[in-house]
Amino acid sequence: MATPVDLPYDVSSEETYDRPDEVGYRNPSGSSPKIVPPASAGASRTQAAALLALWSALVLSEGTIRFVASNPAQDLTPGGPGLSPLTLFLGGASEAAFGLTGLVIGASSFLFGLNRPAVTASFLVGQTLLSVYVFFLYVFVQPALRARDLTEPLLPGMSIGSSRVLLAMGIFTSFSFCLALQGGQFLMGARLLAYQKQVEGSPPGLATAATKHNRIRTAAWSINMMVAGLSTIVAGALLTREVTGSSTFPAFFAAPPHVGVYPVLTLVTGLMMIAYAGLGIAAAAAGRLYVALVAATLPTYLLMYLNFALVQVGGIGMGRAIEAAPLHSGLVAVTVALVPYFASEWRKEREEMA
Repeated sequence: MATPVDLPYDVSSEETYDRPDEVGYRNPSGSSPKIVPPASAGASRTQAAALLALWSALVLSEGTIRFVASNPAQDLTPGGPGLSPLTLFLGGASEAAFGLTGLVIGASSFLFGLNRPAVTASFLVGQTLLSVYVFFLYVFVQPALRARDLTEPLLPGMSIGSSRVLLAMGIFTSFSFCLALQGGQFLMGARLLAYQKQVEGSPPGLATAATKHNRIRTAAWSINMMVAGLSTIVAGALLTREVTGSSTFPAFFAAPPHVGVYPVLTLVTGLMMIAYAGLGIAAAAAGRLYVALVAATLPTYLLMYLNFALVQVGGIGMGRAIEAAPLHSGLVAVTVALVPYFASEWRKEREEMA
């Protein structure tokens, strides 16, 4: 049974203190009493700050790779068809900017105890505006233009139509991966803001929603994983159909994040992702299976890491597509991690209500 001190925003009506820095202090002028934060608010704030720093470091890494890949030393406005180099330059720079800012805010809170809710709130506004541009540019616009302008198949013997289907599956998988990265960064920032306000005794406002509804978030991020799994299955099945007399291709396939030479591994990984997503949805619906979900997290992550980063990219050889390995490593980690994280938070919610 939760005690009053464990409940958020409990206002003490019996004890008062003489010093303004003490919890429960009453303003002599008779103004509204100071809100007493829950006992766990400080630890929750520290956890949220660490997670914001982690997510932001991965965002910064992805933004840096994309910025360098845009070849900023070239003429950024040459004219002609396709995306302007300036568009990709701004995309990479924008992602690096809100990745670096989130890293500074999260690390400052986690390592040095520097907490300024106004700064965190401003970051969330800027992150939202910039991430929308980055998300649509790299998830939808760039691959869609590539599919539209395709004149040769992605692999010898594959039709243009099949190549476009493969690129479409890459869009669906990228949608799930990038949503987990950029959306996850926003969520961790919003949770940090809510706990910062709790600790200082201020009304949390809209930020408090980021600390609740963890059951819904468990199901939502499981569905996000399912979308990625389904598109990976279709990509793997399509690629496996193209294999003739060998388990690998003479040329590598590239419909990011589906990059490599082992189509069967892509198919098997998609099946594993679907199974894990189904387990997450079942855990959210039934309120059980938490232990099974956590136990399945590491095998799922390892297989996804091998498929999207280590084995597939390493199998291409000759240093080709090497930027895909670090890029996909972070995307895989956050896509998997969000499911058990919110399942754990929901478990804590149930225990507090018991």
